[in-house]
Amino acid sequence: MQKGAEAVHSANPDVLVIIPGLGDGTDLSFLLNQQLELTFTGKLVLEMHWRGSLAGKARETGNPNKVCGRVVNSLMRRGGVLLQKGWPLMVVNELGAEDNRHLNCFFGLVAEMDFDWALGTLEETNGLMDLKNYRFFQRISALQDAGPNASESKQLVMITHPSTDQCILRQSLYDSLVLGSCIESEPWDYTPQKILTLTGTNFCLQAIGLGKPPKFSLVCNLPGLNWETGSGDSKMYLSTKLEDGTTVCLDADSSNQIVTDTCKCSSGDDKCDPGSQWFKFVDYPHSRRLILQISLASSTWD
Repeated sequence: MQKGAEAVHSANPDVLVIIPGLGDGTDLSFLLNQQLELTFTGKLVLEMHWRGSLAGKARETGNPNKVCGRVVNSLMRRGGVLLQKGWPLMVVNELGAEDNRHLNCFFGLVAEMDFDWALGTLEETNGLMDLKNYRFFQRISALQDAGPNASESKQLVMITHPSTDQCILRQSLYDSLVLGSCIESEPWDYTPQKILTLTGTNFCLQAIGLGKPPKFSLVCNLPGLNWETGSGDSKMYLSTKLEDGTTVCLDADSSNQIVTDTCKCSSGDDKCDPGSQWFKFVDYPHSRRLILQISLASSTWD
């Protein structure tokens, strides 16, 4: 592998050198205990593949919340942790454009980790080049948006919604929260007490009931104010407890208004769709990396 990398570098010192994972591109864990000794720097890219086969048969019939957690854990164990160690990692997504159950999971991880990634297009099976998938390209374009005020140095968060690739926006202190472009997102503070506040204000986000929009409160020690992040197997819910002890999750309704409701897919239901309730915190401002689209020659995939 090192000899191959050096050969590519010798042939053309101006190109990136891409090292794929083992096991058909899905496993880079061997690098956790093995150092690559190369004569060049600044041009090495590690490549992993995100495939439906990582979830096995559960991909089609399993509980999406549990399947997402299993796949993300597998990907991180096989090499995702290398990103946290400073390695340049690119993940190649080979899911179909209509595979929302797992694309939502993938986009959630993209938003959180902000790794470089590529889109493997298999025209005969994935249908990504079909014009009807214009919505899909809108979604991946949203991942390239940069957060506002890019010169701001303070680390804050914005709340992203992977299934729409939008962020939670405030219209006013009295109107409901809605989903909208992340470019327009305001920063939030998430305190050690698990309180969500609008940065620069004393207003805390409070859940007040099932199916109701959360509201802002100036009293931040009431029920419905302590938000658990990373709830569920997928670690993509924002949940809290109401005054009567009922657990509710942040949700986006059909009109993109933010409400709180019963948490979806928390049981063994395999037919549920948790996408509207999946949210992720990402750093604010959050500069998205450019997306590289590549075309794979094969006409079938796992």
